[in-house]
Amino acid sequence: TTKMNMMGQEINITTTRSIAEASVEGRKVWRVVEESTSPMGAGVDTLDLDGTTLLPIRRAGKQGMATMSFKFSKEGVEGKILAGPQEMPINAKLSAPVLCEGAGVEVPVCTLPLAEGYAASIDVFNTMQAKARKMALRVTGTEKVTVSAGAFDTYKVEILPQDDEGGGTKLWIARDDRRTVRSETQLSAQMGGGTMVSELAK
Repeated sequence: TTKMNMMGQEINITTTRSIAEASVEGRKVWRVVEESTSPMGAGVDTLDLDGTTLLPIRRAGKQGMATMSFKFSKEGVEGKILAGPQEMPINAKLSAPVLCEGAGVEVPVCTLPLAEGYAASIDVFNTMQAKARKMALRVTGTEKVTVSAGAFDTYKVEILPQDDEGGGTKLWIARDDRRTVRSETQLSAQMGGGTMVSELAK
């Protein structure tokens, strides 16, 4: 379940995430499907991650009247966002491999050798800005977290942008089965600012 505070309004979102093995053009992938319900309507977001590297291959989503589709390669990201009559093409060049926002960051990060003091640098593709952002990742400690799904011993992971454009995410990842138990994301100015907090329900 997610609570989004944006421009003085609180929006409640319920999301179901499934991860399954699939094949794309003979290539093994992990398909991450998120189905959500909110006051903005039903939505679905499908992300294919390379079966070995967990780097994004393609992403497609629909939320109300808006749709998006992207393809990722070593050279760049191509795709478009459609919102009613408006079309926003995406054609971004890349200088390094990128992760994709949301589940595209959470799933790979959960597989890292997390431990207190662990630190890394990752590049994350920002859809609204149509560019990659360098992020500093570090485990800031361990914490016991209680959510609807129960009580968990977690690693607290901070992912902070290395530019001055705001944003950033905190993840609480279960130490045993490496599920994301809780996340807090600072929304960008393009999203109206505010915060988004998600907690594992079951």
